[in-house]
Amino acid sequence: MRGILIFMEISYLGNTGYRIKSKSGVVVINPGSEKSTADIAITTDRNGEVGGVKGTSRRKEPFVISEPGEYEVESISIFGYGSSSKNTIYVVQTDDLRVAHLGKLESEFDKKLLDKLKGVDVLMIPVSDAGIEDKKLVELVGEIEPVYIVPMGSKDESKKIIELLGKTVNEVDSLSINKATLPIDLSEVVVFE
Repeated sequence: MRGILIFMEISYLGNTGYRIKSKSGVVVINPGSEKSTADIAITTDRNGEVGGVKGTSRRKEPFVISEPGEYEVESISIFGYGSSSKNTIYVVQTDDLRVAHLGKLESEFDKKLLDKLKGVDVLMIPVSDAGIEDKKLVELVGEIEPVYIVPMGSKDESKKIIELLGKTVNEVDSLSINKATLPIDLSEVVVFE
């Protein structure tokens, strides 16, 4: 009997916005003005909005998250960690895969929070208006050790951090991953076209 292939697909919505689709549901993070459908809509800016997001066949209206805390919706676990008075870092866990979205960092964060992010499969990092130096951001990525690193911003905005990371770069329209085929001891920078 063949096992079920569990996958996740991540697509870019612009700026710091992403759509994460799995068999458990659809999550959008920082959708901005992008018209989208989702089971869960998240904003990393505590004063932010998730306007324009409609529900899906699973949920008539999306479950909206804009504050730190632990949430369980449609078999998707979401952990929000306050990194400043304005920004929340989120970890989305679904189907054995973990994605961390750092939002707009305003400063470095403590070791307890770093420990909660270690080993995520996908790490989305700010590159425009990041509140920490690029060198410190690269060190942070090295400590977290994600499989995929997604610089949040345009290719031009991402160039400097990509050079500092010194990793293989893969340009994609969307990123499809599954736990069974994740590379071991290898990380890759993913840039959305």
